[in-house]
Amino acid sequence: MNASALRDLAWLPRSRWRAWWLLAVGTAVVSGVLGWAQHRVDQRLQALAASKPAPMPARPAARAPVDPLAGLDKTGAERLNDEVRMLNRNWPALLTAIVPSDRQTRLLSLDVNPANGGVLVTGQAPDHAGVSAYTVQLDQSGLLREVRLLSVEGQGGGIVFEVSAQWR
Repeated sequence: MNASALRDLAWLPRSRWRAWWLLAVGTAVVSGVLGWAQHRVDQRLQALAASKPAPMPARPAARAPVDPLAGLDKTGAERLNDEVRMLNRNWPALLTAIVPSDRQTRLLSLDVNPANGGVLVTGQAPDHAGVSAYTVQLDQSGLLREVRLLSVEGQGGGIVFEVSAQWR
C-alpha cells in the first residue's frame, strides 16, 4: 500500500460546530414548547379553581327534624296507626294460646285480623269432647275473649270445627 492511500484512511479531526448548534437550537425549541404547554395547563387550572364554589364545611348544619306524618291526611294517619297497633300486638302469646293442649287436636288454619282483633281458627279433633276442650282452653287463656264455636262438621277422620274469638 502506498502512503497516499494510508493518508485517505487516517482520521482527520473535523469541526463539529454545526452539531453543537443544532443541539442548542433543538433544546431551545423543546424547552419553549414545554414551557408554553405548562403555562396553558396552569391557566386552565386557575380558571377551574375560580369557577368552583367555596368548599362546604366539614359538618353540615343540623336540620330540623322532619315529621314523617306531615303529609298524611286523617284517614292515612288512622291506617298507619292500625298498622302500628298490628305490629305491636303480642304475637308470640297469641300463637302459644291457640296451640291445643292435647296432641289429638290439630289446627288446620288460622286467620287473624289485627286491626279489629278478630281471630278465626279451623281445627280437627277426634271427637266432640276434644272440640269442647279446645274451646274452653281458648276461653280460659286470658288473651282471647268472646270465644264462639261457629261450626262443627263430622268427617271420616274426625270432626272439623271453626272457632272465632276477639284478641285483647
